[in-house]
Amino acid sequence: MRPQRLAKSPPRSRAPATAKISQADIDQQVKERSKVLNKSRAELSLFTHPLRISRLFLLTMTEIIIHRIPVIAKSAPVCFVGYPLAVAWLLTQHFAPDLYQQPGCGDDTRASGLLFYPKLFVYETFWWLVLGILSSIGFGSGLHSGIMFLWPFVMQVVLKSETCNSTNFFSTYNHPCVLQCPLGASMGSTFLGKMLKVLPAAIVWGVGTALGELPPYFVTRAAKRAGNRAGEFEEELEDAEGKTDFVSRLKMLTIDFTKKHGFVGVYLLASWPNAAFDMCGMACGWLDMPLWTFLGATVLGKGLTKVAIQCAICIVTFSKIFFDNIMCIVDKLDFAGWGISDLARSVRSKVMGHFELQERLTAKGLRTLMKQEGLLVPSVLTLDQTSLAQKYCAMGSPPLCGEIVNGSGRSAHWKKTDEWARALDKAQRVLAHLDTDGDGALGVAELEMAQSRTDGKLSLASIDPGEGGLFSLGNLWNGFLALLILFFIVKIVEQVAKVQQNEKDVEELEELKISLNTNAKKAI
Repeated sequence: MRPQRLAKSPPRSRAPATAKISQADIDQQVKERSKVLNKSRAELSLFTHPLRISRLFLLTMTEIIIHRIPVIAKSAPVCFVGYPLAVAWLLTQHFAPDLYQQPGCGDDTRASGLLFYPKLFVYETFWWLVLGILSSIGFGSGLHSGIMFLWPFVMQVVLKSETCNSTNFFSTYNHPCVLQCPLGASMGSTFLGKMLKVLPAAIVWGVGTALGELPPYFVTRAAKRAGNRAGEFEEELEDAEGKTDFVSRLKMLTIDFTKKHGFVGVYLLASWPNAAFDMCGMACGWLDMPLWTFLGATVLGKGLTKVAIQCAICIVTFSKIFFDNIMCIVDKLDFAGWGISDLARSVRSKVMGHFELQERLTAKGLRTLMKQEGLLVPSVLTLDQTSLAQKYCAMGSPPLCGEIVNGSGRSAHWKKTDEWARALDKAQRVLAHLDTDGDGALGVAELEMAQSRTDGKLSLASIDPGEGGLFSLGNLWNGFLALLILFFIVKIVEQVAKVQQNEKDVEELEELKISLNTNAKKAI
């Protein structure tokens, strides 16, 4: 009997290890993961994730110190220009300090050293340029250095030109004789003369604000060239699309205008105070606009056109001639006799007085200024209570204490006796705060102790501790400025950390894309 053959079992069908994945599915998964990462990165802050933010920030700083700084230190410009200049400066400072001697002010006819003005030019340019960069850097969270430094200084120059009836004075912020009226006859003050006085500082500051717009441009351009998503830009774009509020519409208008008009569009968008200009920088980076096209248009817009318009508006608005002409029209329209012009003049006097109080001077510069005005104690040339009170009273246009009834200088008597009493109280507070030797007067050494470590200057407002103790107006204002600076530092730390996290997120998305593509090939 033949053995019976075993029936062959049908072949087993092998289930695929992985389901087939299309390119559209891969792109969708990457896009969804990108949205999750963008949302997570947007929620990062120093208060919610302090350790993570600190670690990312320190990682970025370490990379800069280890990789970027050595490259800059070995670059040709630094080796052939930077180091020789630094060595020459150190040698001349040590062996020939007279080359940097400051000029005398007022009736002090001491000549300046040969290298004083070149050094002043470099320092002044660096001062305003850095303040401009700090004003716009940080993806919209910059330090408001215009409000804190530039525009008060512009107002002080305008007021000083009217007080002196001349523009023949130094308007260089860091000059020891800045804003001191000339000793000779007045030459008159014109609109053009005022513009020429304030424009140099404003232009350098404006160029700094243009340079501060480069980080968003570089970040989005690098992402575009690498074929990655620009999380910050695309997140802003997706958030603004479909919304009808003013900020969202302004963002979309900025992006569309940039795409359509290129160089001219960037120039026009930079030529006015545009809160959405960060989107313009991001859009230019995403469109891969050439660096010099973007930077040139931004410098022309922010560094020339915008600051020139702002300076012109400041000069016209705070000019006494313009104000008097407006008040003439107001007087003719005031049929009910409400005294609107008198109220306006009183308000203007207080505003002008406030700007004069903020005038930044060195201790020696303040003494020279008050010596010219005949306010110092004649025998010892120090500032006593009467000197300070007379100075506080004379501020403003018209003066805060009204008209002088009789006398002049230290012996002047004012029409508004109540304002004079307040000026005496203010002067007494200053003396109680700064008079360390108890002689009832302030010398240069005591005033120098009150100079700011930031710019080496003081103002008549900064030396007044104010009323109210801890919660005085002066302390509250200084606290506000400190919080503003702290907020800026926190935002910079957060943005640096977010840029570092964005690089890590890009790497994760690339790995995800490679992994999905590999699985898709295996499934075929």
